Amino acid sequence: EKEAAPAAPPPPPVDGTTVMLRNIPNRYTQGSLLSLIDDNGFKGSYDFVYLPMDFRNGVNLGYAFVNLLKHEDALKLMEFFQGFSRWSFDSVKVCEVS
Repeated sequence: EKEAAPAAPPPPPVDGTTVMLRNIPNRYTQGSLLSLIDDNGFKGSYDFVYLPMDFRNGVNLGYAFVNLLKHEDALKLMEFFQGFSRWSFDSVKVCEVS
C-alpha cells in the first residue's frame, strides 16, 4: 500500500498582515525588538508583537510575531527583515521571515 503524499501547505492569505521573524539573537528583549522595528520606519504601523521568552534563562526563543495594520506594511516589513543582520548585539544570525 502506498502512502498518500503529504498535503501542500495552504497558500498565504492574499491580504495577510502577520509576519513571523526568525533567527532573532536571543539577547533581544521585547523593548529592544520594538525599538529596532520602530527605528526602521515601522513605528505606528503594527498593533501586536509577541516575542516568546525563556524566563529561566532570561533570553528570547529566537522568533517573534508582528501584526501590521495594513497588508502593504506587512510586505514592507518582510522585505526589510528578510536577510537582516545589522543587530544591536554582536550576532552572526540572519533574519528570515514568513
